[in-house]
Amino acid sequence: MGDGGAVTMIMVREYGDKTYEVRLALYRSGGALIKEESYSGARSISIDANVDIVKIGYKELYLISKEEIEISMDPSKKTISVVRRAVPTQR
Repeated sequence: MGDGGAVTMIMVREYGDKTYEVRLALYRSGGALIKEESYSGARSISIDANVDIVKIGYKELYLISKEEIEISMDPSKKTISVVRRAVPTQR
């Protein structure tokens, strides 16, 4: 993709034991779902991407990005990272 034709929706939820769940859904600009991912059990979250806050709820945060986003979890450190997907350079 990388052509601005994707929208990423991100939901972050805090649980009572101070752990977090992050859900990511990547959509084509026409609304078709490309993929969904979900990670839970993290104690910290790092977001390094251009996102807009859509809604702030009780222990929930909804974000949206017009870029493709990648999400990963490091179980040993109990951290979730949300970053902008690297676009390969064209020569």
